[in-house]
Amino acid sequence: MSLRTAIESLPGRAVRGVFRTSDPMDINKTIGAVLLAGLLAMMTGIIAGILVPSEEAGHGAEAIVAEAPAGGGVEPAAATLEPILPLLAAADAQAGQTVAKKCTACHSFEKGGPAKVGPNLYDIVGAPRAAKEGFAYSQAIRDMGGDWTYEELNKFIAAPRAYIPGTKMSFGGIKNTKDRADLVAYLRTLADAPAPLSTDQEIEAAATAEPEAPAEGGQQTQEVASTEQTPATEETGQAASGEGGGGDLAALITAATPDQGKQVARKCLACHSFEAGGPNKVGPNLAGIVGADIASKDFAYSDALKGKEGTWTDESLDAFLAGPKSWAPGTKMVFAGLKKAEERAAVIAYLRSLSPNAPPLQ
Repeated sequence: MSLRTAIESLPGRAVRGVFRTSDPMDINKTIGAVLLAGLLAMMTGIIAGILVPSEEAGHGAEAIVAEAPAGGGVEPAAATLEPILPLLAAADAQAGQTVAKKCTACHSFEKGGPAKVGPNLYDIVGAPRAAKEGFAYSQAIRDMGGDWTYEELNKFIAAPRAYIPGTKMSFGGIKNTKDRADLVAYLRTLADAPAPLSTDQEIEAAATAEPEAPAEGGQQTQEVASTEQTPATEETGQAASGEGGGGDLAALITAATPDQGKQVARKCLACHSFEAGGPNKVGPNLAGIVGADIASKDFAYSDALKGKEGTWTDESLDAFLAGPKSWAPGTKMVFAGLKKAEERAAVIAYLRSLSPNAPPLQ
């Protein structure tokens, strides 16, 4: 049957009439154009579906894609990672629930919830790794062993594929320390009996642990506060001579710059804010501290500091920074101290720059 005969057999006078009065070549050209347009439309739809996922397929995964590293490779391991143990007591679990919304595409959180792309996360704090039923863990997670402690969760959430190369977890990580602390605080609430908060000894151990060498493949190292501590003498409360100097304190402060001290003070950001009017965190805000009365900030100080008389002079700050628990036994301050006299002097120079009422250097 010819194309013309087939068309003339179609129902409808109008259709048959048009094609009876048209030239066969025009008919063939018209039908060819229609077929070509349909083919192009179909191919365009297929390509668009590949390049732009449907709303249903992409719903909930937006945050994960946004934080995944470019190129799909393993994230470079950060040189250091702030511990979250000092932050957990004051962490905001409700804020952590908001942070966890970016995880809902891959995880369920309710008790007895199903495994999705990742395992259910109810009662995850303190649980053994790779122990959730109904989920096929990667060999990397199974080989890791151990439990999901607070700091292990901190390191994994910060950069999953850098900390455990080979994990199926494609999430790029949460870089903000407070967000990680809030998220872990929320995960802690998801249990019939929430795991106990860490003791002061555990917090101090996390803050003073030696940095780990990166494992091959990008193992994440743990950021730590300085492990170096210079004990204060019990008789005077003054710091023993620190490594790398130990000369006249005023001369060391004069030789330092506030910018140098600001860099050293970055390890204090987990527990203190420095801007004027800034909030208290685990420790008090430190703006205006030089020259201020000890324990005078609007903060719940330990009895150890409340019992100290006088002001924060350069000398008392130097002694406290060298060994907080030696200078004020019983202080809540878990930081081990700065061993190098130059580092302490630089921090004091920085704190002086934030203190309009700082007395002149002697």
